[in-house]
Amino acid sequence: MAAIPLSGEPVPPFDPANPPEGRFSDEWFIVNMQGRPSGWMHNTIDRDGTHITSKTEMELRVRRADARLTIQVDMTNRELLDGTPVGFDQTMNLGGVPIETRGKIRDGRVRIRESQMGRTTEREFPWDAEARLSWGILREQVRRGFAAGTRYTIKTYDASIAADRAIPADTEVIGPETIELGGSKVRAIRVQQTLLLGAAASAPAANGVAAALGNSIRSDSWIDESGNALRIDSKLGGLFDLSMVRSTRLTAMADAEPPELFLSTLITARGKVPMHARRVVYRLSVTGDAQLPELPATAAQRFERIDAQTGRLTVRSDPWIAGCTAQVAPLPPEAAAQVEATLYADSRDARIMKLAREADLRGGNPGERADSLRKFVSTYVRHKNLGVGFATATEVAESREGDCTEHAVLLAALARACGIPSRAISGIVGVPGEAGPAARFGYHMWTEVYVCGRWRYIDAALAQTECDPTHIALAMLDLSQGSVNEASLSFLPILGALTIEIESAE
Repeated sequence: MAAIPLSGEPVPPFDPANPPEGRFSDEWFIVNMQGRPSGWMHNTIDRDGTHITSKTEMELRVRRADARLTIQVDMTNRELLDGTPVGFDQTMNLGGVPIETRGKIRDGRVRIRESQMGRTTEREFPWDAEARLSWGILREQVRRGFAAGTRYTIKTYDASIAADRAIPADTEVIGPETIELGGSKVRAIRVQQTLLLGAAASAPAANGVAAALGNSIRSDSWIDESGNALRIDSKLGGLFDLSMVRSTRLTAMADAEPPELFLSTLITARGKVPMHARRVVYRLSVTGDAQLPELPATAAQRFERIDAQTGRLTVRSDPWIAGCTAQVAPLPPEAAAQVEATLYADSRDARIMKLAREADLRGGNPGERADSLRKFVSTYVRHKNLGVGFATATEVAESREGDCTEHAVLLAALARACGIPSRAISGIVGVPGEAGPAARFGYHMWTEVYVCGRWRYIDAALAQTECDPTHIALAMLDLSQGSVNEASLSFLPILGALTIEIESAE
């Protein structure tokens, strides 16, 4: 969501080298999804001497079946008058308790501090000298002008998407068009922007999600002759249309019935997976302009690409190993890195460590211990509902509420607290609760633990220690904030465009 309005920051008439002091831009937008009012966005820009502060507040309201969910994001970028980035603040509320991020850019490094519920993590990465925040992007757009055919690339940065690197954005001015705004026809200039996720993913990434990012996200903006954004449209995969339209504060913040984003994303497969199947071969395809991402190789699945839009995936039910007597030592680097605490899986938090001690591990072997943790989480999360966006493990420890993401994150944190490497898997799964073979698939998250010498699936939400072969992995997450958001972005190009055919099952 944060990536979409890059080309839509309001541009009132001003000299970009010398804008007026104080607040010189204050714009409201109504956010529509699937053609229905779903929230609002408020942008402001202020000057204080040589410093520019750009703020974006956004609230998005959606339904997931009968549950209503509100997502809130506040972003502040601090830059110098010439566009030099200084720092940023972000507050993101996906689960109930906000996550606060503060970044400082200095001496060729970006230092990021994330806080929630009294817990703080700090990270540091090299800073790309060509990367720009919102004011720098705005200056470049004004400098380039809005003549039809104008094309250029800007390196953008948003820590909520990728903290460790900049993401290129291609911009092209299409030319004048007539659009409808507030019931009237107005002349506007269309500007198209493409966020090159695939290009960013070609660089090494620490979280293992980048391999799934093989696509781009395109947005179209319509601006007036002074550069003020009138409307911003983006296609989220093959299913959801998102638009931000210039509005008044009262209109933008008016309550409305938001769209439903759970049942509408279920995928009906061609063919069925029989009950108790141990091995399934799927043919996955995407429609339209989307490309099928390269799916990760795991102990349970093997991917073969057929063409840019089609692939064959073989998934096996992985028999659970409970007989090994000790964890393999030393751990391979990939597994050793997944024992560290993160913001979403803070295994050092006192609440998480207390729950790990309560899970009655009885000093068993690694397989038995992981199974005990899974059973504990399956019953510990008492209020199973879709009303939570994406809570951290510490939040779940307090609320005991959530859906598959909360089960997966809590189980991963408890495993790490016990010294068992763990990560989360985002993907799709056969929808349970219906009699007979699985014929529909829904987006899902589960956990992967490293026991007895290799990675193994384990699913607390579906109460499966030995996971069935309807678990199709799309992305692996180390449960840092960046990996969570990148996994969400990896789904967008195929959302609503994915088709599933069961080629064989046994």
